[in-house]
Amino acid sequence: MTSKSNILLLIVAVIIICGFVYYYQSSIKSPENLNIESQAKMPAATGNINGVVNSLIEDSVSEAVQIEEEENDTELITADSQEISDLGQSYNEKEF
Repeated sequence: MTSKSNILLLIVAVIIICGFVYYYQSSIKSPENLNIESQAKMPAATGNINGVVNSLIEDSVSEAVQIEEEENDTELITADSQEISDLGQSYNEKEF
């Protein structure tokens, strides 16, 4: 009787685990459903060279803005690192 109850318990556990895995997989958003703001805006094909040039200028400006934001992030990280280092040096056990 113990063998049958162990097998039944194992089957129930496998079903529960499969249910959790299915729920987790279905709750993950697929890439086409994600709202990504950084997707490039494609200009309409007009055959006009000015449209192409304007598009390239807009792309370079947006990339420059992203690079500046990344540099600001690295400056924050460096400042935090310096503050943490200073905190570690504020305690000197030989002073006591």
